[in-house]
Amino acid sequence: MKKILFILLAPMLIFLVSCEKDNVWGDGLAKYDNTYYVTSYKDTYSNFLTYEIANDGSTRSKEGSNATNGTFGDYGKAWQSVGTTGKVNVPFWLNSERTALYNPVSFVWITVTNSLVAGTDYQVISASGTTLVPNSSGAYEMTWPQAKKGMQSLVIQRLSTKTGRLTLNVLNPAGGVINTNDISLFVNNHTDQYEIRGISNDYNHTFVDFK
Repeated sequence: MKKILFILLAPMLIFLVSCEKDNVWGDGLAKYDNTYYVTSYKDTYSNFLTYEIANDGSTRSKEGSNATNGTFGDYGKAWQSVGTTGKVNVPFWLNSERTALYNPVSFVWITVTNSLVAGTDYQVISASGTTLVPNSSGAYEMTWPQAKKGMQSLVIQRLSTKTGRLTLNVLNPAGGVINTNDISLFVNNHTDQYEIRGISNDYNHTFVDFK
């Protein structure tokens, strides 16, 4: 009986040892421990997302496979805050599988049409209600406490009757056309402690229209 039991247990022990060896990199390669991805929050990551703020302050949004299709509906029911007349919350997502001792910062660049002016025609507000100004590279900063995975929004508020479009990017538009073979174009922010990257499917895919 002891011989039979040993024969049955031996393969199981080999299996467990093998699993333990294969699990050395269970959390991913160590060199990527401080690499994160920031994306626009959408139902489908490759879709185009358009928010609209009308002159009367009413808001709506749509998501579609290109910049022109999709059906407008009530704005952002999944994440809408109370009192959003004349403004929309544009959510972003930090993809992270661990916490850190630092608070990484990601950037959002905003380009405009029809010469819309920040502070005159619109303003950008943090989720906590602070009016933001762009940094020297023209980007708005978002801080992610302890690199915790999650969502937070930039609030875009319309201030005038001027029409136009804002395009929000997590990839620096100064880099030009996205070349998927050039990883440097996907770097949102790089410091000695961490690197944050974006994805090509977010490039020129998120808009706020003033109608």
